[in-house]
Amino acid sequence: MTWTELLIFLQNTTDAEEVNERREEIAEWLPCVREMFEYDQNNNYHQYDLWLHSVHTFLGIDKQIEDSMLYLAALLHDAGKPACRCKGACNFSAYTATY
Repeated sequence: MTWTELLIFLQNTTDAEEVNERREEIAEWLPCVREMFEYDQNNNYHQYDLWLHSVHTFLGIDKQIEDSMLYLAALLHDAGKPACRCKGACNFSAYTATY
């Protein structure tokens, strides 16, 4: 997958399962997403692990929007959370200071 193919894929796909199946390909371009795989957010506000939460976030964007960077930004919007890992209930108060 080339960088352009990645951006086109993010903009056009509508299937979380397909994205999840291709996550290692995506991680070749965006190594920071590997820490998101299987990452438990430790709160009741998220039904998915961090990776799938981010996938569902970018899948929720209207596919008519032409700016592919928006889909990339949505995928990476919580990429800093693993660096702010905590024990017990997390509020990620250090999260905004890290990134």
